[in-house]
Amino acid sequence: MFICFAILLFLLSVTLVKLFQQAGVKNGWLDIPCARSSHEVPTVRGGGLVFMALWLGTVALAWQQQWISVSLWRLLFLLPLSMAIMGYWDDRHSLSARCRLAIQAMVALWVMAEMAYQGLIPIWPVWVGADIGATVVLGITVVWFINLFNFMDGLDGFAGAQAVVVLGFGGYMLFASGSVILAYLAWLLAVSVSGFLVWNWPKASIFMGDVGSMALGLVLVLFAYLGQATIPQSLVIWCILTALFWFDATLTLLRRYMHAEAWMRPHKQHAYQRLQQSGYRVSSIVLGSIALNSVLGTLALGVYYHYLSPLSGLFFTLGGLSLVYTWVESKKPMLFQETVSTTIQNAGRI
Repeated sequence: MFICFAILLFLLSVTLVKLFQQAGVKNGWLDIPCARSSHEVPTVRGGGLVFMALWLGTVALAWQQQWISVSLWRLLFLLPLSMAIMGYWDDRHSLSARCRLAIQAMVALWVMAEMAYQGLIPIWPVWVGADIGATVVLGITVVWFINLFNFMDGLDGFAGAQAVVVLGFGGYMLFASGSVILAYLAWLLAVSVSGFLVWNWPKASIFMGDVGSMALGLVLVLFAYLGQATIPQSLVIWCILTALFWFDATLTLLRRYMHAEAWMRPHKQHAYQRLQQSGYRVSSIVLGSIALNSVLGTLALGVYYHYLSPLSGLFFTLGGLSLVYTWVESKKPMLFQETVSTTIQNAGRI
């Protein structure tokens, strides 16, 4: 039954994304290349609307069949729906950063309220402020993950491939721990995104846009917190699974901030972008990210099955990604780009 539904969902995703792409060309829903873009020709964006709509329909069906509770429906349907609506509007009309942040903060407050209601807010050390500290960290994490996929959705197939691998591993651990319905929902989201990837794979004819990237980031952090009901180390596991994105994004933005750059402004200084600039093909970068995510998934499994302690899993994750980041730096230094930019600006003042 599940396999048949998954196949149907994949075929629907493939078909509807193509129809959306054709409608986008006809109606001008295009992402026009600029100096900070990684693509060279106008490309339809907003394709994430299709896979999110299919998955939200699946969640609604699960609720209608009473496979999930009303509280779970609110978390996995209403919250991603609100984020998808905001992302869709942003794709069409470009919301201001303040407006996006305000909406994301309200979504984070909603998540915190639901998690507190279900008793799933993690207990942090007393000196952090216990529940208060945990709630604040939860809210910041939600907002960060909503933006994380948006920041890292800069190469054909990159964010979609990340989502499929993370949801595949995460779904397995949810299934093994007894959260069968959550596992099915995670896998069905991966299937929906896979259908989108057929057209988003390099060279892409469609992008997911904010409607897809922001909603995906939110759903992943929701799975991490909901997993605590059956997996005590769920937060660490999902932290490892998503490390490729948050490590690159966090380190890059911190470096930009430390060098007095407008760190929230669009740029092309993430490690994956610099790899492309150094001459690597986009498809090779995406395949490399899949391999790295598979290694991270193996580490997460090691933590889940207690072959590794959570601290050891995080240590190997950070150590391995630091080596990869250092290698990228040797290929295309980030500060070299900043120096060139500063030189050009200074030359313009003379």
